[in-house]
Amino acid sequence: MNNLRLVEYAVALEGHRSFARAAQAMRVTQPTFSRGIAALEADLGVRLFDRSTRRVEPTPEGIVFLQRAAAVLAEVVRLRHALDDHQSLRFGQLTIGVGPYPLDISVLETVARLASRHPSLHIKILEGKWREFGPRLLTREVELAVMEASIVRLDPRFHVEMLPSHVGGYFCRAGHPLSDRRGLSLNELFQYPFVGIAIAERAMQQFDQGLPPGILTDPATGDLTPRITVTSVEAIRQIVKRTDGIGLCALTQVAEDVHKGTVVVLDVEVEPLRTGYGIGWLRERTLSPAAQLFVRMIKQVEAEVCTAPPPPAASRASPGRRRARGRR
Repeated sequence: MNNLRLVEYAVALEGHRSFARAAQAMRVTQPTFSRGIAALEADLGVRLFDRSTRRVEPTPEGIVFLQRAAAVLAEVVRLRHALDDHQSLRFGQLTIGVGPYPLDISVLETVARLASRHPSLHIKILEGKWREFGPRLLTREVELAVMEASIVRLDPRFHVEMLPSHVGGYFCRAGHPLSDRRGLSLNELFQYPFVGIAIAERAMQQFDQGLPPGILTDPATGDLTPRITVTSVEAIRQIVKRTDGIGLCALTQVAEDVHKGTVVVLDVEVEPLRTGYGIGWLRERTLSPAAQLFVRMIKQVEAEVCTAPPPPAASRASPGRRRARGRR
C-alpha cells in the first residue's frame, strides 16, 4: 500500500456507505472511485467492503483496517500542518555562527528584525573567532555563519555569498595625544597600545614596511595579534575610551561615538583595512526557511549600512597619502 489517496477513499466509503456519495465527497467519478477501492483491496490482499445492491459494509478485515486508517490520516494532517508551520516560520530554529565585526555591523540588527517578525522562532547566535566556523559548519553545529571569508571561500565544501566591504578606521579617545595629528605613519600610530581583535593574515599586505611595534603574528595561523586582544567590538570601544590605546573598527561602528565627541578617527597615511566577510553554509545542505529569510534580511541591512553617511572624521587621509589596501 503506497497511496494515501486510496486510504482516504476507504475512509470516505466507510463514512458514506455508498460508492456514489463517497465518490462525490472525494470529487472523482464513481468509476474512478470504484477502481481505487478495488486497487486498494488488491494491494492489501483482503476484501475491505461487502457490496450489495442495497448497502456497503466493511468486512471484519475492513473494520481493523479502517480503525488504523483514521489514525494514519489524522497524523498525515498533523504532519502537513507541521510542515506548513515550518515553512511559514510559526515554529522552527536557526543557529547562526558569527564573528565579532559582522555581529556588530549587521547581524544583531538582522536578528532583531527577524525575531520581531517571527516571535515563535528559536534563534541561537554563537559568537566566536572567525576561524572556528568552518569546522562548526561541517559538524552542523551552526546552519550558517557570517564570518571572514578568506579561508572558506576557497573550500569547495562551502557556499559563500560575500557581503559588502566596509572601510575601517583607526581611532582613539578624544583628547588623545594623536587626536589632532595629520598624516600619521603606522609606526607612529602603534607607539600606543593597539586594541583589537585578531586580524586575518591577508592584512599583512598593508604592512609593506614590516610589522610595526605592538603587533605580533600568531605562529599557528599567521593572524595578526594586537597588543591588547579582545573578542568583541564593544570591548575595543570601551578600552579605547578609557586608555591611550588605538582601536580599529569599521567607520560605521564608531559613528555614534564620533558624533558624541568621545572618540576621534585618526588621519593615517595608508588607507585602513576593509572588512571581507560573507555568509557561508555547507554547499550540500538545503537551508531552512528561517535561514533563507535571514540571508535575505541581512543583505537588506548591509545595504542600509552602506548608504548611511560616514561619521565626520579628521581621519580621512588625502588621496596622495593612500597606499596599500587590505581587508580584514
